[in-house]
Amino acid sequence: MNSITEIVKNANGRYVGNLIHYYKLVMNAPNANVPYHNIRHMLHVLWEAYDGGVHMGLSPIELRILLISAIMHDYDHIGKKGDDSLNIERSIRALHENALEEDQPLISDIENIIRATQYPYVETDPSKLTLSQRILRDADQSQTFSLVWVQSIVYGLSKELDITPRKMLEFQVPFLQKLSFYTPWGENKFSPKISARIAEVKEMIELLEYAEFESAERSKEKIFNQPDATKKSKP
Repeated sequence: MNSITEIVKNANGRYVGNLIHYYKLVMNAPNANVPYHNIRHMLHVLWEAYDGGVHMGLSPIELRILLISAIMHDYDHIGKKGDDSLNIERSIRALHENALEEDQPLISDIENIIRATQYPYVETDPSKLTLSQRILRDADQSQTFSLVWVQSIVYGLSKELDITPRKMLEFQVPFLQKLSFYTPWGENKFSPKISARIAEVKEMIELLEYAEFESAERSKEKIFNQPDATKKSKP
């Protein structure tokens, strides 16, 4: 896999131009430091979208359109629970305000790809999505398989949703069990990882339950071992 800087600079010449302008933009995004929909997530999705676009055989201009969509898809996200359609509108407004002159003819296509990431999904029939929309959805879902998924999902996303990390762990099991991908690239790359991630999540929950049980037992011991204050000491 290419590094983020190699993708931004288009070191391998896979797409038209480069993404330096958009990279600088998102590095200074208003949401760069929110708990989950931050610079790490935007660059992660860019990284995976590049891999997906190359594997799925997008043309150089199609890949440029996809990559701008990926890096901008969560720009100016509010970073907390709310109507995701508002976040989509914020990113699209930023796209219109900041797109390079040479990308103006591409804005309509970029906008349509970004809209496909609104969650819960508005369009659930894969046959009605373009290939680039399907690739971006797969890239967007892939954060749960990243090396930093505990920091990003369990702690970051839980904070945005205003739930405890423990509750987020519990939500991960049904989420992963229902998770499906929209492209052969996504299916082949991520689906084999689902069972291992579910097992890891369940083990983390079990460890927390065991720790809670031990803590409760220690508390009981302290209570039982306390001297009876009602008994008078012998003279």
